[in-house]
This record gives sequence, structure tokens and C-alpha cells, in this order.
Amino acid sequence: MRVYALRRILQTIPIFPSGGMNTPGKEAYTSTNIPSDENPTGSNYFRWVNPEVDAALEVAGSNFDLQVRKDAYCKIAEQIHKDVPQIYLYVFQDGYGFADTLEGYTVSTWGSMVWGAQNWKYKQ
Repeated sequence: MRVYALRRILQTIPIFPSGGMNTPGKEAYTSTNIPSDENPTGSNYFRWVNPEVDAALEVAGSNFDLQVRKDAYCKIAEQIHKDVPQIYLYVFQDGYGFADTLEGYTVSTWGSMVWGAQNWKYKQ
């Protein structure tokens, strides 16, 4: 699971540190961004402290050179493999059902049940 997710992250390196919702930017998972009373909106909810990851996130999030960014994210992946800051106990499985009269519906790994609704057509 973790390797698959990291592979997907590395495939999207050009947009990874965009700072969007649920998108780790250079500060999202740093040791200084752990949720607390003083920092209730902190994103590092794993509470993982790793100075090497902090430094790699800073490099990746402040550099336009794709190779430099890729190398930084690979360093982060190595540290995740070494430290194992999260253990997946289960994976949510979404079950979708749709009518035979709906054309153009595809299940998306990344979207919600209404992903691609602009492509749906009612078949009579």
C-alpha cells in the first residue's frame, strides 16, 4: 500500500507541492507542523519527527528542478521505509452501484462516486 502510494506521488512530482487541500507542501508534514493546542490546524497528524524529512521537504517544496525534487521525494520515501511512521490496519473499500441505463460511468481511484459526471449519459 505505502509503496503504491509513493509511486503515485512520485509520478505527480510536478504538482505535488502545490499546497492544495490534503496536498503536502513543503511545510505540511514537517516536525514543526504537528497538531497541538498552539497549532490546531497542523497537518503532521502522524506526529512524525524526522529532521532529514524536514530538510527534504524544504528542498522539494522550494525548487523548480524536477530532478532535484524527485531526489528529495525519494529521500523522503527512504525515510518512510526506514521509520514506518504509519501502519495501515485496513483500507476503505468503496462499493459503487449504477443503473444499466447509465453510460459513461467509470470508477475512479482518485475521485468520488460522481467523478466524471460530465461524461454520463442516460441510455433509453
